[in-house]
Amino acid sequence: MANEIKVLKSNTLEELRQKTNEVSFDLGDNSQLDTTRLSDKVYTYTATTANGGKFIGNDSNSDSLVFSVLPDVSLDNTGGYIILKDSTSIPASFAVGDTLSQSGGYSCTLVAISTVDGKPKLLVKNSSGTFNSGQDFTDGTGTIAHANIVRQISESYNVAAIRVLKDSAELVQDLSQNGFHVIPLAGSIPLSGSPDVSEFHEGDFVYQGNSVNTATWSGTLYHASSTLLTVKTVNGSFNASTVIKNSSTSDTITGSNHGNITNYSADGFGIE
Repeated sequence: MANEIKVLKSNTLEELRQKTNEVSFDLGDNSQLDTTRLSDKVYTYTATTANGGKFIGNDSNSDSLVFSVLPDVSLDNTGGYIILKDSTSIPASFAVGDTLSQSGGYSCTLVAISTVDGKPKLLVKNSSGTFNSGQDFTDGTGTIAHANIVRQISESYNVAAIRVLKDSAELVQDLSQNGFHVIPLAGSIPLSGSPDVSEFHEGDFVYQGNSVNTATWSGTLYHASSTLLTVKTVNGSFNASTVIKNSSTSDTITGSNHGNITNYSADGFGIE
C-alpha cells in the first residue's frame, strides 16, 4: 500500500524515532482490537502430538494461514536445530535446560524437543565448539547415537506482524521453549499414494533433473510427510510429473506420487 510506513536499514535514528511514533499513534494497542470484527484475520488451530506445534495451511475454520512479515527485521537462531533421523527415540533423561555434549568438545543447552510425523529435532542454544554429526550426543545419562544425527541447522527467520495466543496467553516471538517463530517456507508439493519419505529430512537438497549440477528445479527441504513436502527455498521450474530426488540420501519420489508445487510469496505462511 502506498501509505505504509516502513523503517528501513538506511533510515537515521531520528527517522526511526519519528516513524515508530507515527505507527504507534496510528495503531494504538493492538491487544485491544475486537477480534470478532477481524474474523478473516484470526486463525484457530488445535495443537496435537501430530503437528508438534507447527501450524501451516488451513485452520479449524478452513481458513488458510497467511500473515505479513516486518521489513528488514530478523530473528537469528544461532544455536540452531539438531535434526535427527526419522523415528529416532529421544532418551527419557533429555530435559529442557540440560547441557548436551559431544566427545569432540561441542556443547549446548536444550531448549525444546519437537517431533512431527515421526521426525524429531532439538532446539538448542548457547552452542560452543564445533558440531559434528559423526559423534554421539549425550546429556551424561542418555545418548543419541551419531547414526541417528543428520545435521545442525542455524538460520534466521522473518519476524511476523502477528499476535499468537495459546490458551488465551500471548506467546513471545523468540526462540525460547514457550516462544514461536516464523517457518521459512517457499513452497509446498502435495503427495499421494503414501510414498516413503522416512529418509527425507529438514535441510536435505531435493531436485529434479539428471544431476544436482544440471537440476531443472531444486529446493531445500523443510518437512516431509506422507501427504506433503514443504521447502524453504526454490529454484528453477518445477515439473508435476517428474521424479523428485534427494541428493542427501539418493531416495526419490516418483512423478506419479506428487502433484504440482504451490510457490509462496514474501508473506508468512506458517509458525512453529
